[in-house]
Amino acid sequence: MLKRRIKVLQLITTTIGGAGEHVLMLASGLDPEQFDVTVGFSPGYPLDHAFYEAGLRIVPIEMQRTGGIMTSIKAYRALRELLHEEHFDIVHTHTSVAGVIGRLAARQSGIPVIVHMIHAYACHPYVRQPKRWLYRQVERWLDRFTDHYIAGSDYIRAYGIANRIMPPEKITRIYYAFRHERLKDSPNRNVARRDLGLPVDAPVAGVIARLERQKGVIFFIRALPKVLQQIPKAHFIIAGDGPLRSMLYEEAARLNILSHLHFLGWREDVGRVLASLDVTVLPSLWEAFGIISVESMAMGVPVIASRVGGIPEVVRDGETGLLVSPENSDELGRAIISLLADPAYAQRLGLQGIQWVSTQFSLTNMVQAHQRIYYDLLSNSG
Repeated sequence: MLKRRIKVLQLITTTIGGAGEHVLMLASGLDPEQFDVTVGFSPGYPLDHAFYEAGLRIVPIEMQRTGGIMTSIKAYRALRELLHEEHFDIVHTHTSVAGVIGRLAARQSGIPVIVHMIHAYACHPYVRQPKRWLYRQVERWLDRFTDHYIAGSDYIRAYGIANRIMPPEKITRIYYAFRHERLKDSPNRNVARRDLGLPVDAPVAGVIARLERQKGVIFFIRALPKVLQQIPKAHFIIAGDGPLRSMLYEEAARLNILSHLHFLGWREDVGRVLASLDVTVLPSLWEAFGIISVESMAMGVPVIASRVGGIPEVVRDGETGLLVSPENSDELGRAIISLLADPAYAQRLGLQGIQWVSTQFSLTNMVQAHQRIYYDLLSNSG
């Protein structure tokens, strides 16, 4: 064991989404008496401020989620300089772009331990060929620069092994947790609804997500006319922002449902949004885990989600929520109707969700599992 604190760099492309939430929780949670933590990311996203407020040491490194050759080359050079100056014991990368740049720079700099957490695969099934084949080859090639992997779900671990991206002994599943600060001081339902401009007495279902193709929000919107036929008083929210916002708004206008659908934009007060809901909907096309599902269940709000990726490990069908086929607005609409029309059933699922989350997705367990991995890898590295 080292006689000094272990120096760890957590590197993520940007702080957006569940991956950003996870890095914030992990970096903040590592024992400060044992670990000296630095976080590197490309600035400019709403969650950035939370890293600074947590008292973490931040190193801005310009990266682009969609790549960008010149930007990536500059990021690699900046990272090499940082690694040369700081002499980290562990570099732990997150997300695809930071995962490529970070692992290459760390190996070239002689970092003792390189860990990569897979939040999603670039070679997932929704990527068309030949890109999917190419991305898979890149993932396999990067294995030589990776000492160990962390998977946020059993699905992610199994997919990587089945696609020969890494051998089984090099990847450990550690479930995500959720940040309690996001939910603290949540108002009661009536207050939350008044704050958000929602009717107090209406059934409400909503999506909290980045407005990108992955999240499948278009299928939620297309399910709503059927729901309104059965439950005319229902209202719906979409909390989030992204490149598809205009297209989604236009689709809602085409379906003539804007009087019942509220676009809330990007929200920091996730607890307030969840407090306003009777049902949370996660209609993703692919998903490694879905942290919003855990947050929703922690608030006692049942979840309707796509039966894809790691979601079935999180949402237990018929126990803490309902699972539906992806890209199926009819099935999604029927599931929403079943919960909004039966508040007692929805409440029962919500109560079971609270119990499930408290036992399975502990922040303490997540952080301690990472610390054990770090200790083991450093010990084996000599």
